[in-house]
Amino acid sequence: MRSALIVLSRFTSEPYSVRGILHMAREMAKHGVNVEVLALSTGIEVFRKNGEYADLFGPLLRELQGLGIRLAACTNAMKTAELTKDDMFPADLYVIGGQEVIARSRYGYQILTF
Repeated sequence: MRSALIVLSRFTSEPYSVRGILHMAREMAKHGVNVEVLALSTGIEVFRKNGEYADLFGPLLRELQGLGIRLAACTNAMKTAELTKDDMFPADLYVIGGQEVIARSRYGYQILTF
C-alpha cells in the first residue's frame, strides 16, 4: 500500500477509538505510506477546535500534519453541523467528501473507512 485515505465518517461517544485510528495513520506515515485523513458526516467533530475533545485531538492533528499527513474536511458536513473554517482546526483541504473519495480511489489510494 503506497497511499491511503482514512475516512472518519462517524464520531462515537468513544473518542479514544478515533484517537486510535489517528495513531494508526501516524504509524502508516512513519512507514512511508502517503496518508490523507478525511472527516465527513459526524466525523467532522474530530476537527472541531471548540468541541468537547479538542484537547485530545488538536495536538494529534498538528502532529499528523507535521508528518506530512493531509487533513481534509468535508464542506457539506461542515454546513450540516453549522461549522465554519474558524470553528475547525486548520485542514489542508476543504472538499466535498464523496468527490474526494472518488478522486483518491482513481489515484490508487486504499480507502479505509471508520
